[in-house]
Amino acid sequence: MKKKILLSTVIILVLIVAILLFKKFSTNKEVIKILETAKVKRGDIQEIIDATAIVKTQVNAYVKVGARATGKIQKMNVDVGDYVKKGQLIAVIDQRELKKEVDRLQAELNRARANLKEIEKVYPLKIKEAEENLKKAKANFEYALWNFKREKELLKREFTTRQDYEKADMNLKTAKADLDFAKASLNRLKEEYKVKLKEAESNLEAVKESLEKAKIKLSYTEIYSPIDGIVANITAREGETVVAGLQVANLITILNPDRLEVRIYVDETDIGKVKEKQKVI
Repeated sequence: MKKKILLSTVIILVLIVAILLFKKFSTNKEVIKILETAKVKRGDIQEIIDATAIVKTQVNAYVKVGARATGKIQKMNVDVGDYVKKGQLIAVIDQRELKKEVDRLQAELNRARANLKEIEKVYPLKIKEAEENLKKAKANFEYALWNFKREKELLKREFTTRQDYEKADMNLKTAKADLDFAKASLNRLKEEYKVKLKEAESNLEAVKESLEKAKIKLSYTEIYSPIDGIVANITAREGETVVAGLQVANLITILNPDRLEVRIYVDETDIGKVKEKQKVI
């Protein structure tokens, strides 16, 4: 009897526990939250193949920009990794002495031009004046010669005095000397004009040539990029001194990105998925 009562009690307790557990799990059921919805539609399925790649440069991919001037680097406008465009100023070497030389030669050129202009203006006027003096000297000589012949003829006929004859003779000699001097002066001026003009023109051309050379040397202090590309290497920095001839070949190295090629190694299991003109990321 006692065993039946004990068994009944255990069964009742088990039922109570079962009921409590059922209520607990049935009331605390987790609610599903909808985070995002989308309409189902057709689309492309992309498959990405991971592969190892090596970037190599083609022939003439690198352009080495050198320095043709000696001096301290005044400005370095680029750094490794910077993209530069063709004709872009990338570096400047100290220009002070060369600029002074250019300014000096420019002033000398202005003086040479002014001197040539002065010669071309003054000497023709001097020559013209000398030609007028020669005309006057010729006229005086011709009159003196006529007067001398007249006095000589008159003296033969005793219509004049010896004193007047000798005076006419003296005037003729003076007029002849003046005429010779006027001719010599004119010839001297013409020859001097030719010489001075040639010297001035030669001097002007020499100064022009020197100035052009100085400007070319000055242009060497400004280094421009010869191509579009990326700065790959710089051998000297701002403030450092470069010597033309020693660092002329590789002051700045620029890489032409159009001269690069990529070699990709694809696994044999994926090779069938690769096609010509596929996009490479």
